[in-house]
Amino acid sequence: MFTFKPDSVFTITGICTSFEIGLNVANPNNIDINIQGLSYTAEIGGHKVFSGVTNQLPLIPAYGSENIKLDAQADLVGGIALIFDLLKTRDKKMDYTLEVKISIENIIFPIYVTRTGELDLPAAR
Repeated sequence: MFTFKPDSVFTITGICTSFEIGLNVANPNNIDINIQGLSYTAEIGGHKVFSGVTNQLPLIPAYGSENIKLDAQADLVGGIALIFDLLKTRDKKMDYTLEVKISIENIIFPIYVTRTGELDLPAAR
């Protein structure tokens, strides 16, 4: 189970924008989960806005949860295309997709998690 936390840190270094995303990972199983790696991508309105990978993850205890911080790199082209779409759209909602690939110790195949939904956009003034 993955849930976004509202705290994100944005940094701009040259042309690259990176930010930190907080996830809370819950383990509803009776055994500890050792996550060896994650890769993730997010799209808003059909435009890739960020992606990243990490192998610096804590052990998730049985029937417990841990907060994980992910360093994501903004996609410059996707971000610009999204901004142009936001400027010309009259829709009040925009679709998003978060795709995560999880590699767990002692499991041969990775687990794929996809979350989709709609973002409510503020009304234009």
